[in-house]
Amino acid sequence: FSGRIVGATVDFGLLRLWLDMCRKWHFFLNVRSPNGLTASREQCCSAPSQPTIPHFRLIDVVEQCAIAPQPLAQYAALSYVWGTARRLLLCVDNLAQYSTPGALCMNNPGIPTTFKDAFVVATELDIQYIWIDAPCILQNNEEYMRRMDSIYSSAVVTIVSDTDDADSGIPGISVPRGPSQATFRYDNTPYISSKRIFGKSMVDSIWETRAWCFQEKLFSKRLLIFSPSQAFYYCQRASYSEDLILETNSGIKRDESTRSEPRPWYSIRNSHLPDSMHDLRLLIESYSKRQLSFEIDTIRAFQGVFNFVEVHTGPTIWGIPRLWFKEMMMWHMYYNPKLRRAQFPSWSWAGWRGNIRYQTVLPYMLSYDDPPDNGDMWPIDWMCH
Repeated sequence: FSGRIVGATVDFGLLRLWLDMCRKWHFFLNVRSPNGLTASREQCCSAPSQPTIPHFRLIDVVEQCAIAPQPLAQYAALSYVWGTARRLLLCVDNLAQYSTPGALCMNNPGIPTTFKDAFVVATELDIQYIWIDAPCILQNNEEYMRRMDSIYSSAVVTIVSDTDDADSGIPGISVPRGPSQATFRYDNTPYISSKRIFGKSMVDSIWETRAWCFQEKLFSKRLLIFSPSQAFYYCQRASYSEDLILETNSGIKRDESTRSEPRPWYSIRNSHLPDSMHDLRLLIESYSKRQLSFEIDTIRAFQGVFNFVEVHTGPTIWGIPRLWFKEMMMWHMYYNPKLRRAQFPSWSWAGWRGNIRYQTVLPYMLSYDDPPDNGDMWPIDWMCH
């Protein structure tokens, strides 16, 4: 591999190169149909649109305040972990204050460090606007909570801060990174050690354990992930890291980048959003491993997926598509149930905290009038009033 030295702070020139290459080269993606027999070309990293949400607000990093953007204003989005940081919340009482130029300036002690660092990243990427949940969502706005898929899929890029809380800052911006790479020379050729690859970096990631971050990752067209070791870039056509020279003239990833496999398939919007029951099962299984601060958010933090699914299957009932109700009831806890979520029915996966696993559905399980000879599987039916 051809390598690069990763400094204590990020190389913004390199980040701009990644984003510019994506904008220039990544327009279409070959997508297989659900039956796997045909392929079509669909837009992948195309220019995003603005979500149609009433009272949609962005932060203007130039004016340093919250604004109601003009149509088609392009913006970045921030995905992060709140943790134990103090809460900065937008409400009716401070709406006018936050809308005043300079209200969200870098010298404001009430703004979490991660937010300030995200302002710096957006500025360096020549993106004037950024969306961050706390200062952009009026509290108790249920419409916002249900439209996270639209917000993140419409962003130019999602900035990911892989840190413990909102006061930690973004690695490589206000937080120096380490350890440094080992270097040596052999036969007049310099060598450097590589940093932790994407998959290994995410193993210990707090961000990867949070439930709300799941759909933020899933629906983002581009991910710019700031880990404690280095920055990573993922889109639907390429994957880059600071420590390896993987960029090509066409902007498409080279084979070397497969060292970071398995690729985070659930961030690849067009080709991997659930268009089948099997896909939805995989997403629920993965989501069920994540943690929530408030159990009542179990379905709400997954609502973006249901928004997509319901277009094809109709309404969902407590997290289960009505069209696939029988099949989607065949789940069990991978480990012993930890706690019941009293806010949800016990027959729904959302009613239990812990890892969910789905059983393989065979035709006889759903069509036989009598149980099979071994007596361990009975057909199921349901009624809804």
